[in-house]
Amino acid sequence: MGLMDVLNGMQNGPRGQRTPGGASSGGGMVTARMNGKKELLKLTIDPAAMSSSASDIELLEDLITAAINECGRRADEAMKSNVQGMMGNMMGGLNLPGLT
Repeated sequence: MGLMDVLNGMQNGPRGQRTPGGASSGGGMVTARMNGKKELLKLTIDPAAMSSSASDIELLEDLITAAINECGRRADEAMKSNVQGMMGNMMGGLNLPGLT
């Protein structure tokens, strides 16, 4: 992979934008899926999580927040990993200090 290939790939968007990732909270009661641009693609709530009491609604809100935040962290990690892989390919084993 040459420098132009990498630059063209960046122009077309990082690979992470096309690779959705997911995370869940509450033992899978709330699941979120997000792409590399941190756009929420899907939010799934297990019907068992639904209740009419105020404390259960607050818990559900916390579970949704936790699932979305974890999904964002995973998207960041995937993007970081993709960038490090591209940089490693570009440098081609030059062994420059601080670049690996």
